[in-house]
This record gives sequence, C-alpha cells and structure tokens, in this order.
Amino acid sequence: MRSWSFTLIVEGKDLQSEETFDALFEAGCDDALVGRTNGVQYMDFDREALTLADAVLSAVNAIESVPGVRVVRLDDAGLVSMSETACPDEDLFAALTASVAARHHCRQLDPSQRERVRSLFVA
Repeated sequence: MRSWSFTLIVEGKDLQSEETFDALFEAGCDDALVGRTNGVQYMDFDREALTLADAVLSAVNAIESVPGVRVVRLDDAGLVSMSETACPDEDLFAALTASVAARHHCRQLDPSQRERVRSLFVA
C-alpha cells in the first residue's frame, strides 16, 4: 500500500477540544494532524490505502462518524492548478498522476458515492 497525503476542511464541533479530538482518534483518525487557520478547521492526513479515493473516503467516513463533525471539502491531495503546470518541476509528473488517478477512481466508485467524492474536489 501507498501513503497518501491530503487535507480535509472540516466544520462543526471544535476539533481541538479534548472530547472531539479523542473521538476522532478513536474513530480512526490517528494518522491526522488537526489545525485551524483563520477560523477554518482542517485535518492533514498521511493515510495508507491502495488509491487516493480509498484514502479520502476512509478518512471522511471516520471523521463523519463523530457526531457534529462534517467534511466540507478536500483541500489538497497533491493536485495541481493550471498555473503550476506552466512551471514544471520534478514533482509535476507525480502530482498530475495523482490528479488523473483521483478522477479515474471516482468513476469506479459505486454510483451512490460518486457525487460525495466529487463534491470534496470542488473548492
């Protein structure tokens, strides 16, 4: 398995309160760092899974199993913007491959899960 790094934007209960932090840990988020910037709560993951889609879905399911906590969107999964493709570097190929893989795996999901995953990729 591969380790996938990504950030999920989360809303609801204060993630840094002891009660919520412990509940997230018990739900399986022991591979995430919790933070807040300008009032926006996020969780940075380094999650092992076969695919990026599997990693993101398992993290979302774990987070949302905690009452009062909801994932708003996927913030970063090594995906690139158009401006970044204009300035290639050694990581560009890996980032583009991750982007294509995410889209490919989204198509392979059960139809009931596709919209949920797509919504995470929209800013």
